[in-house]
Amino acid sequence: MSDRPSSDPQPWIVLDVDFGAGFFEFVLANIGTSVAHDITVSFSRKVIGAGGKSVTALPIFDRLRTLRPGKEVRIFIDSAVNLFRRRKTNVFGATVRWSDTSGEQYKATYRHDLDIYRGLPQVAPTGPNDA
Repeated sequence: MSDRPSSDPQPWIVLDVDFGAGFFEFVLANIGTSVAHDITVSFSRKVIGAGGKSVTALPIFDRLRTLRPGKEVRIFIDSAVNLFRRRKTNVFGATVRWSDTSGEQYKATYRHDLDIYRGLPQVAPTGPNDA
């Protein structure tokens, strides 16, 4: 099982966290040069998102069958305000596994610490009555 990219055409899957406009999203992306198959993500702990539901238990993380090169899937987690209100710590790991068209298997492990975003200045939404 390979755990790092090579110069040969192959898929490479990353699980990143995007923070923008006051909310968090998981970004599951194929940054490689060929199609990835049978992608699964296992998390070191639950990440509770909007509505108090476990985002990490969503079927996308264990039943994604194909992801072409350059394709990404964004999964809404929650607003920063709600996420930080619920947990004292937001540190977790994720192990991503996938295979290429020939059946060779790959894996990559990522660690995320959402608490690094705690306290960052944010632009407040404005409406028609704000001046």
